[in-house]
This record gives sequence, structure tokens and C-alpha cells, in this order.
Amino acid sequence: MEKEFILIMPSIKDRIDWLEYYKEFKKVNPDSNPLDYRLGQDYEQWLSEKEDESKGLNLQEGRVPSSVYLLKIKGNDRILGHVSIRHSIDNEFLEKVGGHIGYGIRPSERGKGYAKILLNLALTFCKELGIENVMITCKKNNIPSAKCIKSNGGILRDEINYKGEDFNRYDFKLD
Repeated sequence: MEKEFILIMPSIKDRIDWLEYYKEFKKVNPDSNPLDYRLGQDYEQWLSEKEDESKGLNLQEGRVPSSVYLLKIKGNDRILGHVSIRHSIDNEFLEKVGGHIGYGIRPSERGKGYAKILLNLALTFCKELGIENVMITCKKNNIPSAKCIKSNGGILRDEINYKGEDFNRYDFKLD
């Protein structure tokens, strides 16, 4: 039987696996904060903030409406990846290097094709939101991410240096 992958909004029942997922990310990259979660932050408060962001409510300065999802295999609680889908890119950082979609795969699950699946599902959601021109970026030296973006139809727009780091910017025309 083929696995069915789904994107779900984080919920209370995901708390324990989310914290394990988050800690796994921090071991690989201590500077990472997937979906802007901070260790020790109240999980329910974080969920509430993410729900508000998806509705464009109570946005902190510099934030735009965005929806966050977790990648799972249907019927399995293990979080394989996460994605933030920005409904617009109406600030300098997002216009330059943040883009419409930011995503990550659990370090222990990398190299299994999950990023390609996650990005494909996220692009479907962008289309449902009515975003016709999606921009996604990755650091120039992030070859796996560049391959994932290209395999989903991303066309290299340009390369940009932002605050001393080189990024590739890709466009998707959704119709």
C-alpha cells in the first residue's frame, strides 16, 4: 500500500512530537528555530500565535499572514517536516530572500524525497490561496534544496547576495 502524505496544522496532540522534532533540528543547527518556535516557549501560546498569523490577526511588526503545516504520513503521528506558507511577501526580507515558502525536513528523515513531496503539497496550497507567482529561495550552496525546487518546476530567477550570503531565487507560475 502506498503512503499518503498530508500537511496538517499543528495541534495540541502534536506537542510531544513537535518538541522532539524541534530538539532534533537544534542538535544539527543550534541557530535554527523551526516555525519561529523557541525552546521553553509555551506550546499552546505558540499554536495560538500561528493560528492568528494564518488569519492575519495580531501580526508582530515585519510579519505577514502565513500558514504553517506539518508533513506526516496519514495515520502516523511522526512529524517528517514543516512548512511556512506566506500569503504575501510584502516586506524587504521576504521580497529578497524569504520568499513565499520556507520549509525543513527532520534531520533523521532527510534524503528520502520528503522535501519534494512537502514542497509539492505547499505549492498546491499556494494555488488554493490564489498566489499565482510564487517565489522560493535557498542558499546557493544548498544543493539538495535547489534540486528539490527545480524538480517541482522552479525556474531560477537570479542569484542575490543578502547580508553577505548568496541565495538563489526561483519562480513558480501557478495557473
